[in-house]
Amino acid sequence: MNLFFGFVVALFATLVLIPPLARFAGDLGLMDRPAPRKVHDRLIPRCGGIAVVLGAAIPVLLWMPLDQKTWSVVIAATVVALFGMWDDRSDLNYKWKLFGQIVAVMIALQGGLVLDRLPFFGLDPVAPWISYPVTVLFLLGATNAINLSDGLDGLAAGCVLLTLGAVTALSYMADGASLALMALAVMGGILGFLRYNTYPAVVFLGDSGSQFLGFAAGALTILLCNEVNPALNPALPLLLLGLPIFDTLYVMTQRVVQGRSPFAPDRNHIHHRLLALGFKHYEVVSIIYLIQALLVCAAVLLSYNSDALIVCVFAAAGGLVAGFFCWARIAAFQVRAVAESQSRVERRNLLLRRAHWLPMLSIRYMTASIAAFLMLGALAAGSVPMDFAILAIGLLVPIGILVVFVPQSWRQLARLSTYVAALLTAYLLLSQAPAGWWLPRAADYGVVGVAVALVLAIRITRREQFRITPQDLLIVLFGILIPNLAPEVLSDLPLGRMAFHLVVLFYATEFLLSAGITAHNDRRAGRTTLFFSTAALAVVAARGLTGY
Repeated sequence: MNLFFGFVVALFATLVLIPPLARFAGDLGLMDRPAPRKVHDRLIPRCGGIAVVLGAAIPVLLWMPLDQKTWSVVIAATVVALFGMWDDRSDLNYKWKLFGQIVAVMIALQGGLVLDRLPFFGLDPVAPWISYPVTVLFLLGATNAINLSDGLDGLAAGCVLLTLGAVTALSYMADGASLALMALAVMGGILGFLRYNTYPAVVFLGDSGSQFLGFAAGALTILLCNEVNPALNPALPLLLLGLPIFDTLYVMTQRVVQGRSPFAPDRNHIHHRLLALGFKHYEVVSIIYLIQALLVCAAVLLSYNSDALIVCVFAAAGGLVAGFFCWARIAAFQVRAVAESQSRVERRNLLLRRAHWLPMLSIRYMTASIAAFLMLGALAAGSVPMDFAILAIGLLVPIGILVVFVPQSWRQLARLSTYVAALLTAYLLLSQAPAGWWLPRAADYGVVGVAVALVLAIRITRREQFRITPQDLLIVLFGILIPNLAPEVLSDLPLGRMAFHLVVLFYATEFLLSAGITAHNDRRAGRTTLFFSTAALAVVAARGLTGY
């Protein structure tokens, strides 16, 4: 259960932290300004990385057994994030950025994080005079590779998400629950961040986030291959971090060949080249996701194969990418611009929008259904654990204080209370209800109805109010698959149904609390959601304390 709750807590914490951080980003000096090498043309907060770090830290500190090695990774990642935040505020010279990264790597090395099994060196650990420099180079390379790939909305975060998904799967199969928890915590933070980082993004990772994700991905892959399962191929990190590593090597090699510094900024990264060929923003991100996903899948499938095969697969993938760009330059290839016409789907959407009563009916149905789900789950469960009651009370107290003294924060409070209430009530409804009772099945049908109403409402309302993006597909995919990584002792729990309930309730809540919807509905849907979610938490607290 710690794995599942660790992921969900990190996800929800990041979702809740980003809006207030973005609001005060200007006062904190964390604004990203347009520049020739950047693709945006307006000021955008770059505080998403802070939320990711804090969101990932909560479950690690709550449930992770922190030995010396784990503590060293946590402290080193914090140092990287702090130097990154300093860079976001002051645009540091690259020497200071490198100094911060070296300090973090030294802390990790001191704690025992060493890449001492290397490709083509056999199964025995190599000498320290070899392993220590290789570890330093690998961690610095991974940190900067992810940092340099953070050039488009959702790009770096999505690539790390795919990497950590493979780390989670491989560590779980080797009974590495602690490493799986760390990876899932970071994944939860990434997914929460991606909600705000879709194109056009409203929040950026910043150097604090991109360097943190790069260092975390590098450190966790070392733990996977050297600690959790030494039988894995030591060359596996090449595929797990495949495309970012190749992109960095590819660009630096070109700069050296051209007689320039390998650290000189330019627009020769893979995403820049794809944009220059005429691909749209979302197409570039999707293409890179696909390549990275193929490399990650290859890492899982070839995890016990020879060193030569792993290196050859990495080299072949890099050769195909480089060969494509070489061919595109010689052939003067450009993606054809196709004039966009009104599609049959859009005409159907316009037809639905003529029924002015339909959007309001969908909104009211979702509001009533969410309220019913939360209250029934809180009231109908056979028993409520004491720790659920403590969590509910710990949330109700600050919510009550903020509602009184900071009333303008009601939307963020509604998100937080609804997310937590949905998590608790979904668990209680599906795991604590009497066997054979009709209510859990009725809840399934109700959630399906909410999903249908949500799809209908998105279709018939304006896109500016709520948008479904490729990153949302990642959220749905991981929300369904991750519960299957829970320990075997939880195999009797309906985790797949719980995940479905949570995903639908999450998006329905996001829709109801989006600015355009609540403005047109006089904020009643959002305030109703806040009322019933806090009421459900109060019921959970009362039942858990009284034992009723």
